[in-house]
Amino acid sequence: MCAGSPALRTSGPMAFVPVKIHEPDNIRARIQDVESACPHALSMNIIRQIEQDRNLRPGRFTLDGVEQRGLARNFTGDMRALHRMVEIIVDQQVRHWLKC
Repeated sequence: MCAGSPALRTSGPMAFVPVKIHEPDNIRARIQDVESACPHALSMNIIRQIEQDRNLRPGRFTLDGVEQRGLARNFTGDMRALHRMVEIIVDQQVRHWLKC
């Protein structure tokens, strides 16, 4: 809903109900400057989190040079997108690992 929506108006043309953002939504809405951050360091943290979430052996998964360059080239500062790219890399490594 936009600020000019009739559902948010109380009385008069310029009076609006203040919108309170709940804490979980507030956390998601925070903007952090991660564009200048090193995607390799961020991705290694994501890998460690995935290892823990999936009960995988800690330290088993790493990024080779091709994967690091691919992440650096495609990282736009969107942490959700980076997390998804790292998940894809880990999934591919698990598939390859199971074939060996």
